[in-house]
Amino acid sequence: FSPDLHCWNSMDIAVIGGGLAGLSFAASIFKEDVQRARVVVFERCPELDSGPLQHLRLKPPGEEALKCLGFLTRDGQKLEEVERIQLLRWLANRLPEGVLRFGKALTGLRQDDQRLFCVVDSCWEGPFDLLVAADGLRSTVRQSCVAGPAADLSRIFLLGDARRGFRRERDFGFSRIYEGGNQALLEGVRFADEILRCSNREALSNAGPAAYSLSSNMSIAERMWHCSKRCRSSDDSDGHGAKRRK
Repeated sequence: FSPDLHCWNSMDIAVIGGGLAGLSFAASIFKEDVQRARVVVFERCPELDSGPLQHLRLKPPGEEALKCLGFLTRDGQKLEEVERIQLLRWLANRLPEGVLRFGKALTGLRQDDQRLFCVVDSCWEGPFDLLVAADGLRSTVRQSCVAGPAADLSRIFLLGDARRGFRRERDFGFSRIYEGGNQALLEGVRFADEILRCSNREALSNAGPAAYSLSSNMSIAERMWHCSKRCRSSDDSDGHGAKRRK
């Protein structure tokens, strides 16, 4: 990437996770005729992986998302169920060549002058304006932000199960298993719409996009841990500065 830092139309977005949430988001961005963002999707698996569940029973959220994406059956009949792997392939085929990168596992995050870098397989990728975590309940992005170096959480957004892991209602039962895919599809579509409506970076703090931000979805305990980490980092910097002044 070689973005123009002053042009919102050249916004660069990294998506971590090539599942239903990540691919529906990327496909929604590229559905527009005029591209206002450049997207790259990092997927740790060597190929598309539907996981242990082979089928997705469609519910209203999933039906709405697929309608927005233009997903149609051959005879135009309403689908009650769809194979997950076929849906993933359909979404992946909506992306330009080179956007979806397989075998790329995120190992860390770095921030420099309001821009984010992803450490992928020991290599730095970026810089990016935004990072979208769509890498499941055990989100590497989430863990890196909470336990790793302090980062600007307003630039990091959560979709699908990565977002559910922070929410108060930790619905880890059958409702999540059978309906989570539908919600993931719809979140990807809706968040893409929110991003495309933003006229500048400041607009990301509006209620629509902010609802998906990592800072808005952190639990109280995780928020306190992150704040204490930032304070320690600030104290260390001040201490080093004082030593240098002496």
